[in-house]
Amino acid sequence: MNPINQVLVLLSVICALVIGLSSEQCSFLIGVAVMLVKLGMSTTQSDHPHKFSTLQNDIIQGMPTSLSDALKKFGVDGRFELYAACPTCHFTYKGHALPGNREFYHLPEICTNEVVSKEGTYKCGASLLTKRRDNTLQPIKPFLLPSFTDYIARCLQDPTYLNQCTEATDTALESIRTGNAPNNVQDAFDAYFVRDHKGPDGKLFVDRGNKIRLAFSIHTDFFNPKRITHRGLHASVGVVSCANLALDSSIRYLPEYLYTYLIPGPHEPDYDQLDHYLRPTLEKFVEAWRPGMRVSRTANSELGVVVEAGIFLSVNDLPAARKAAGFMGTMSNFICTVCNLHGTHHIFSCDHKNWPRRDISELRRWSEAYRDARTHSKRTAIVKNHGVRWSSFWLLEYWDPTRMLVIDAMHCILEGVVHYHCRHVLRLDASATQISADGFKYAFDWPWTLYDNETVPEGLKIPEKQVLSVIKVQKALSLAISGDKALTLEQLWSRLENQGTLASLKFVAHTLELPTTLHNLSAKVSMMHVQRACRTSKKPESIRAPTGVALTKSHFIALLLDWVSKISSFKEPFC
Repeated sequence: MNPINQVLVLLSVICALVIGLSSEQCSFLIGVAVMLVKLGMSTTQSDHPHKFSTLQNDIIQGMPTSLSDALKKFGVDGRFELYAACPTCHFTYKGHALPGNREFYHLPEICTNEVVSKEGTYKCGASLLTKRRDNTLQPIKPFLLPSFTDYIARCLQDPTYLNQCTEATDTALESIRTGNAPNNVQDAFDAYFVRDHKGPDGKLFVDRGNKIRLAFSIHTDFFNPKRITHRGLHASVGVVSCANLALDSSIRYLPEYLYTYLIPGPHEPDYDQLDHYLRPTLEKFVEAWRPGMRVSRTANSELGVVVEAGIFLSVNDLPAARKAAGFMGTMSNFICTVCNLHGTHHIFSCDHKNWPRRDISELRRWSEAYRDARTHSKRTAIVKNHGVRWSSFWLLEYWDPTRMLVIDAMHCILEGVVHYHCRHVLRLDASATQISADGFKYAFDWPWTLYDNETVPEGLKIPEKQVLSVIKVQKALSLAISGDKALTLEQLWSRLENQGTLASLKFVAHTLELPTTLHNLSAKVSMMHVQRACRTSKKPESIRAPTGVALTKSHFIALLLDWVSKISSFKEPFC
């Protein structure tokens, strides 16, 4: 290549891979550089400034025209696997490159994925391909996956990467054999989970022999490529990244050491749809675990080596963790992915000795049952009773979500998930003694639903003047009803009666998903309801609502008192 073009290509690659400019910025700089070279050439032709010599034309023909062109010329473009994602159901189909041509792929034209509906299953039937201007077919929703084997081979050519991977396993094995387990866990290979983990041969994972064994974490998240505005989130693109746990934290998350790809937008896929984008990567890790892959050469050897790799952690924020692993969302009754505590009232429990761990074999069995269910009702029943959906993580023979599904440090610590739960839910600090303006102690916080006139159902709309009443009712329900500086149930009834309106009481009861009937009230609240009705009415029939359905202020107050008396029995020991 001509030295001028060598410099142009090198400039392009440095701007992209070292400086980190976007493809559009790099292409702009390439265009400007090419223009300057052409202008410089034109000054040598005083008689014909727009006519170039044969040598100059050859140089111009060899100039890079875009970033992708420069990367190909430099040999760092890498290999990608092209998938066609269904625009309707998001099922992904791998394209097969045509012989002798890496730019054209054979892909199915119609989606044949079986979609589960209320009536049973049916073929999706959506079109996958569209015609380009040159009459060739391309995916409507393309999905590119970097070559995992290329990634492994490239990284093992780096001495730093290779040495840190082998040192991590060898140091851990040596400490196990000598009995010198580290007192403080500094990295993943100091933890019992990795040290006790069995490899594909049944021996300890860190006992690698003459192989190279790699332990990865996988991360999934979504972001708005158009930035978040006051109008809300209108576009969403996903990113999946795999990081080598053996690397030092100072280099572990550098772009050159991450295996990364994007989940196409413009909207975030739902629970079942997300799995279609994770499945291709997890299938690669299944093969990388057993039988493994052979790399022809590494930074330390030209004889080749067998590599075995696995995913040991799925690290996400809380919603993405549940979504990727096939668990129900954070607002469900299945509040934990580790233990079998069921019901939102258990979020206030600190008795960890009575937190029964989930059975992995049962989780796997019901996840597979969800995958094989042929009707929507069967899937709904499995989710409702067992709290799991199918996730391709179960393709990994060693997958254990009770130990391998974790919340990342940024969301857990820096953005305050633990802080909020400890301080505002469990009240484990001085805020537990917070006193209301009239001297009563707050027992707990609750994730109250704020009144929004645009989203509230028509039957629950409240006049603007009564919106403040909703807040007063919610605050009153958070006050302690036993212990020091507490209200009695009689006082709380009076407070709700004075501060609440029928509409506000009805709205709060609705947001708490309380039943509209009065049949299951506790004996104490039921007696209070009868006594109040007798004191305020001369008609015996007004004591009970027709057919037991709540209609009046006193009926809704009884429902709310019944709720707060039951919920406080779980919370107040921790205040």
